[in-house]
Amino acid sequence: MMIVLNGDPTPLVRTKKDIQFWDDYARTRFLWERDLEEYKSPILTGCLIITVTFVMPFRNHLAKEKRIALENTYMNKRPYLSQLISAVEELCRGTLFKDGGSIARIVGEKRYGNDPRTIITIERE
Repeated sequence: MMIVLNGDPTPLVRTKKDIQFWDDYARTRFLWERDLEEYKSPILTGCLIITVTFVMPFRNHLAKEKRIALENTYMNKRPYLSQLISAVEELCRGTLFKDGGSIARIVGEKRYGNDPRTIITIERE
């Protein structure tokens, strides 16, 4: 099963203390929940293998030539990959799978791209 969530990937924010990301996280979560409503599938059970690709937006200050050079390359800047994966895991819990205990393997990557989105692929072992 492949799911595409549109919008800028935003890391999981646990508290409002990190106010810089709080509004972005709340807005992105709302958009992702709306996108997930399209995938009316039963809750998956058993050992699941999840692959998540985060296509991250370019910074505003980058020149067009630099953007072209960075297109579809790995991103090594913030936000942390672990926080992005936690946000997706929290969002999918109870919607696509019962809980995090059913995840046997999770693989994630961050890439630059012109069309920011999150691509989730879920397979049963």
